[in-house]
Amino acid sequence: MSSASKSATINFIPKMGTFTPSIQSPDGDIYQEYQRNGDVVTVYPDFSQTQPKLYFVVISSRTAEGISTPTSMKYFFNDTEIPFNSAGKSTGLFDGLFEIIRPSASQLYWGLKICNNLVKVSNYSGITIRMVGTITERSGQQEATDEIQASYDIPVGPYTGVAYRVTIKAPANDTHNFVLGSKDDSCQLEAKVTQGNETLTAGLYYKWYKAVNSITGWEQIAGASAKILTVKASDVDCTREFMVEVYNDKAMGKDNMLGFDFQTVIDASDPYDIEPNPTPADESISEDESGNGTVTYTPRLIVRGKSEAIGSKFYFTLKSGSGVVLNTEAARKPTVQLSSFSVTRADCEHAGYSSVALTIQSVK
Repeated sequence: MSSASKSATINFIPKMGTFTPSIQSPDGDIYQEYQRNGDVVTVYPDFSQTQPKLYFVVISSRTAEGISTPTSMKYFFNDTEIPFNSAGKSTGLFDGLFEIIRPSASQLYWGLKICNNLVKVSNYSGITIRMVGTITERSGQQEATDEIQASYDIPVGPYTGVAYRVTIKAPANDTHNFVLGSKDDSCQLEAKVTQGNETLTAGLYYKWYKAVNSITGWEQIAGASAKILTVKASDVDCTREFMVEVYNDKAMGKDNMLGFDFQTVIDASDPYDIEPNPTPADESISEDESGNGTVTYTPRLIVRGKSEAIGSKFYFTLKSGSGVVLNTEAARKPTVQLSSFSVTRADCEHAGYSSVALTIQSVK
C-alpha cells in the first residue's frame, strides 16, 4: 500500500442572521408614581385598572417577512426570574402581578400583561423588565438555536401632584403594536396626557414630527395637528421615530408645552434591513474611565431573507433622551455620508450622563 486516504464530512453551520429584539407597549410609556399617607399608599396610574401590556417584538434579517416568533420565553423582574403556573399567571413573590401573553393566529408576539401595581414589590424604586426569547431556525439538516433579549425600564417615583405626563399610545382599535406587516399597512399613534389618574382631553393642541437626518434631527409633519397620527408603511424606512409635542394653548409657545414623547414604528415588510454591527456587541459605555469608552458601528445594508450585503454608506444621527442631536461636529454631523460611526463617553456626558440613541439610515 503506497498511500492511504479517508473522506471526512465537514458540517457547515450557517449563521442565524441578525435579530433585533425590542419591547413595545401599545399603552405608551409605562411608569408608576406613589403617594404615601401613613400606611395607605395611592398609586398613579393604577395598574389594577389599566393593566398595561408589553410585547416582545423580534425583527430578523434572515426571514423575508421580517418577524420571528421565539419558541419559548423567560421573563425577569430586575434580575429575578418571574415564575408562572400552567395557566400563565405569575406566582411566588410576584403572585397576581403578571400574566403571560402568548402568540396566536391574531397576533404574533409573546408578552406580559401587568395585572396589578408594582410599587411595593419594587420597594419603591425603578424596575427593569427583561424578556429572553429562544429562537430556533433550521437550514438543511442543521438546527441552530440562539437566545435574544430586550429590556424595558419602568420608572417608579413619588407623585408630585403637578406634573403632566405625555405619552404616545396605540388607539384602542389598533392592534399593530407599532409594527407594520405589509407595504399597504398603516398604524396609528395617539397622544395621551395624564395628571395622576386623570386623562386630559380638552383644550389640547398637538405638533407631530418625524425623525430625519438633519442638524435638528426632526421635521414637522404638515397638517398633523390632531391627537391621532396615521403612519403608513411608505413613511417608514425599516424603522422611523416620531415625536409629539402637546400644548394647552393654540399659540403653542414654549411656555405652553405640557410635554413631549417619542415612538418608533417598525416596518417589518421593508425588503431592506440594516445590521448595525456594534463593537463591543453589548453596546455599553462605562462612566468609569477604566471601563469601555467607545462603541463603534460598522453597518451593513442587506436584503431580508438573504445574506449578501449591498454596498452603501450611511447617515448617523445621535440623540439625547430628550431628542436633541449630539453629533453636530462637521466631520460626523447627520448629513455626512459615513461607513462607520463611533459613540463616545463624551457623547453620553454631553447628554447629561445618560444613555443615548443612534439612528442609522442608508444613503439612497
